[in-house]
Amino acid sequence: MESHGADTYWHVRKSAGIYGEDFPDQVVGILWDHVVEHQTWFGGAPYIVSGIQLLPFVPAMENYLDKEWVEQDNAVYKRECEQDPECAKGWSWPMCLEQAVLDPVAARECVHSLPGDAFDTGNAAANGNSLTNSLHWTPRAPSEGAHHADPGQAQGSP
Repeated sequence: MESHGADTYWHVRKSAGIYGEDFPDQVVGILWDHVVEHQTWFGGAPYIVSGIQLLPFVPAMENYLDKEWVEQDNAVYKRECEQDPECAKGWSWPMCLEQAVLDPVAARECVHSLPGDAFDTGNAAANGNSLTNSLHWTPRAPSEGAHHADPGQAQGSP
């Protein structure tokens, strides 16, 4: 139920019509009672918004990361991360793990290409993740055959 709600309200799909045509982004950073924003408490860079909404990478994420949405978000996340060198200081690893939904081999290569301090405890963006968890996640990520609930369909509906 929680992954369905998060997918519905945090992963923006224009076809869902939840936030209207005026919200141009693919992911929500902060959701207030009457306002939706593309920023976070951790920073306003677009890659931080994508990164923070992907945490934590645990097995339950298999029900949360819909391939169609990941294709959209990962393209934007990667572009934004490549344009800002600050992203490599910690926010690039969630991009690698999200990529595993689309291409596990490329995701593993991405993880191996990360800076040596990507998972250091002094790196706030590491948020408790580790190289071990990242390598464990890449082949586990949802694949073509994985079932994902339709964000427009109520849980338990046919």
